[in-house]
Amino acid sequence: HLWNVIQSPVITWPGNEFSNLQFSYDVYQHEDLSTDSPGIFHSWSVRSAVDPALIEYAPWQDRTFVYYDDAKYKRFDLSVGDLLVENRTAVQVQLTCIEAGWIWGWWGNDASPAPYFDNVRLVASPHSGPSLITHERNLAQDSFPENGQIDLGNPASMNVRFDAAIAVNHDGPYVAGDSLVCNVQPMRPGSSLTVNRLHYSMNRNPVFDSVRDPSWGITGSVDGVACINGSGIIVPDRFAYDLPDSGFLFPGDVLHYYFEAKSELGGEVLTTILPADIQGFGDFGTRFAYNSSFTMNCLPGLRATGGQPKLLFWDDAGQNSVSQIWYQALESDPMCNTEFDVFRTNNASSGLGNGLGSLATAETMSGYEALFYTSGILANNTLGDGNVSEGKSPDIPLLNQWLALGYRCAFFSGDNLVSDLQTPGSVYEDFLADVLKVDYVGYDIRPLISNQTTPSVRNDPDYPLFSDPGFWITYGGCPSVNTFDAVTAAEGAQRLAQFTDPGGLLYHYSAATLNEDSSTRVISIPYDLSFIFSSPQGGPNARNEILGAINWYFDLVVGECHSSVPEVFSFSANNYPNPFNPSTRIEFVLPQADKVSVKVFNLRGQLVQQLMNDEQPAGRGHVMWNGTNEKGHTVSSGVYFYEVRTSDEAKVGKMMLIK
Repeated sequence: HLWNVIQSPVITWPGNEFSNLQFSYDVYQHEDLSTDSPGIFHSWSVRSAVDPALIEYAPWQDRTFVYYDDAKYKRFDLSVGDLLVENRTAVQVQLTCIEAGWIWGWWGNDASPAPYFDNVRLVASPHSGPSLITHERNLAQDSFPENGQIDLGNPASMNVRFDAAIAVNHDGPYVAGDSLVCNVQPMRPGSSLTVNRLHYSMNRNPVFDSVRDPSWGITGSVDGVACINGSGIIVPDRFAYDLPDSGFLFPGDVLHYYFEAKSELGGEVLTTILPADIQGFGDFGTRFAYNSSFTMNCLPGLRATGGQPKLLFWDDAGQNSVSQIWYQALESDPMCNTEFDVFRTNNASSGLGNGLGSLATAETMSGYEALFYTSGILANNTLGDGNVSEGKSPDIPLLNQWLALGYRCAFFSGDNLVSDLQTPGSVYEDFLADVLKVDYVGYDIRPLISNQTTPSVRNDPDYPLFSDPGFWITYGGCPSVNTFDAVTAAEGAQRLAQFTDPGGLLYHYSAATLNEDSSTRVISIPYDLSFIFSSPQGGPNARNEILGAINWYFDLVVGECHSSVPEVFSFSANNYPNPFNPSTRIEFVLPQADKVSVKVFNLRGQLVQQLMNDEQPAGRGHVMWNGTNEKGHTVSSGVYFYEVRTSDEAKVGKMMLIK
């Protein structure tokens, strides 16, 4: 199997006052791990020696990872000083191209010439303190109650474990690592560690305060403990950090944390923290205030009244840049007052088995009425089928159980989600056919739309769910070229938007697809939200407008902006189904008995029909509209408004009649 290496010359180390080494390079990668791929990865390594004449005998050191991606350029910037020997006088680095797909079952021979390497750079620098190195797989994974149940009658039973994302078993159901792990090394020759700890700050859900262990506060720290391998031998410079698995974390809690290490030499103490920027630590006002890799969400966000957020955002992208865009869009005005929980899959690209299906159950998911999912730019290891022999998370089986509860809505996005699920005769195929209801055409739409990397998209005028903004751009260009899936709406599904060329020519490929039945609504787009940009022909903020339209269609908005979530008997109104044909049910909830008027208006504000004008008791009520006017004549397709008015309040909603 292919194993090619390019090595740097042996480089003289500049002196003992320099303790750190930054290793940077550009690489063009092109490996999508499709069925005909050989699995061409790249890796790097570094070695050093006290005597330059002996460096050829020194062992190569790395982080034991191989790397791959779709066709795109990427810059790697690595801190590798901890991999060098003390008192070194020479250093050497190498980059490797390795065919390793056969190890994991990829035996194809359709390889590109990639990887290409360029702009390799080594920078020696003094350390400000000890070296702190970890990987997202060794950080805390968002999770649900360990017992898989919602039992507010016994709140103490609903512990959420503090575990790392990495699995300790590779065969069988997912079992998480019990502790977080970080490599900590005093870099200055002769220095020693004086402090090595994890700090935390928690936003606690008061629902569970009565059953918490009082010895653990909302802020605190724990010391690192030396890691021991399977033979009982201490692993040099590697430490584990753990917090209680019971009596500490419960649903609705959010935890921020960071690592701190201090080293002393000759009375001088130097400090390092990880992440290096802890601005926002302990700030729980917004989801994007603090580094999402060092945040743990405990789910679901239960309230004392028994309620919880309607929406769960599943961040399966594995990229902080994607996460930040989603959080900002979800917390912006078009989504006002839509509370949401977050489940983030750590190190999603590695397929650790730590997906939603491994950590949630149908019961712990039952309170969510809607799910927003993104796989970002992942080319594989998106949704799992539950094949435990391959360490797959049972994501699709869980989603099927959740959707089967009825009256559930889901929004799926990701550049390569559909292409990753191309396994004939599997639960993947059934999921595409029955849930997303899309037909797969190809993994890269560019050749099918005149090789555009930033194609325009317009809403489908026959089904104008996205009438505002109406037009947007899917930006798949610089600094890397995206491979958006090419799909069409399958029979029984509705295309909501389609790609266009610069001259306005419409392609039949679907840029947004709806699958709706009597109890579920599923919308999917073959790209990530972060690649949606505003078009001169559309609204000023396409991402927010699109999420706002989906939010409205899923009936997630409650009350006025910035108000609290209503209790069961607060005044509210909605309609279902929406869009509809031939009739829709307009529902309302009254806090007390009142006279209720229900009217339907067209886009011009003209009255179409009055459906109710009667006294109604407190609680829930409804009225049907069959798409007719006051004279009983059927009205045309389009957007209409319903108004539910009491003696001192009114609620207005938008609905769409489709024929």
